[in-house]
Amino acid sequence: MGENQRFDLAILKTDRYYGKSLILDIQSNRFAIIGEDDLKEPGYIEYAFKLEEDAAEELRDFLFDIM
Repeated sequence: MGENQRFDLAILKTDRYYGKSLILDIQSNRFAIIGEDDLKEPGYIEYAFKLEEDAAEELRDFLFDIM
């Protein structure tokens, strides 16, 4: 992960938020509550973390693997 951009993430899994995870990007000071349904939503990762399409795709692939 992170061939185009480095990500420093904190990931909190909880029973709250309807089973979704709280993903914090420590470098950009952005966070989002994300579930698998959100990862499938076009443009959601780009919007939530203010990323270009290629960086968002890398992040999306990583998050799919851990969720």
